[in-house]
Amino acid sequence: AVVSTQSTHTFAATLSPQSVSSYAHRLNLPFKSGCKRLISHLRNGGFKYVFSSVEGSEISHNLSAKELLERRESGKTPVLASACPGWICYAEKTQGDLALPYLSNIRSPQSIMGSLVKSTVSNRESVPFSKVYHVAVMPCFDKKLEASRPDFVSEEHETPETDLVLSTAEAFDMWGLGESPDSSGEVFDSVCTNSPYPIQTLEGGGLGGFLVSGTTTRSPTTQRKEPTRYYIQEATKQRLTRSQSNDPRARVLRGKGVRL
Repeated sequence: AVVSTQSTHTFAATLSPQSVSSYAHRLNLPFKSGCKRLISHLRNGGFKYVFSSVEGSEISHNLSAKELLERRESGKTPVLASACPGWICYAEKTQGDLALPYLSNIRSPQSIMGSLVKSTVSNRESVPFSKVYHVAVMPCFDKKLEASRPDFVSEEHETPETDLVLSTAEAFDMWGLGESPDSSGEVFDSVCTNSPYPIQTLEGGGLGGFLVSGTTTRSPTTQRKEPTRYYIQEATKQRLTRSQSNDPRARVLRGKGVRL
């Protein structure tokens, strides 16, 4: 599982904390140790950037709260929000007008990271958007379905925002066994700043057939701006609406009928 040295792409990965928890649990490692090991495997295999989907989750949660308040003021409630592609497909195929008008327009963490990762890496490396290859490691096979939807193909660049989704089991098959690389200094990259994104953990439990650790990679507020607030404040300040800006961050805020 090594990126070809002949490739002209810059490779970036986004890791779900649920997938990292399951990966670490299967290796009988603490969450932080398993996370560092997986990041090291990716970097040694040719991935220049490794991000945490927690950044996307924080952005998605804050925007969802903002959307709920706006809809309550306009009387357009309830708001049905889900990052599960299977549930969205169920609603689209079986519920029609009963559910679709009430679906949230905020993207899922995977989708938010797809847009932000490619924009971030493209800017930092001074390469075309289409030359960034983005891989997401997620706990559910249905996230592959989400990434393949036309809604998440960049209209401007005519390329998917997430090129490949690996399930937790697939990631373990590729990077779970064999010699462990040196991972003493591994941390996440950040889509919000050039500062590293530290790994921090809390107590967790089991859910849905895989280990869900109550984890967060939230950076101490004394080190840098909290990423979600940074994006929300910037978005509000610059008034990134559906039609007023081509800034990549505006794509997170635009509804466009996108419900994943």
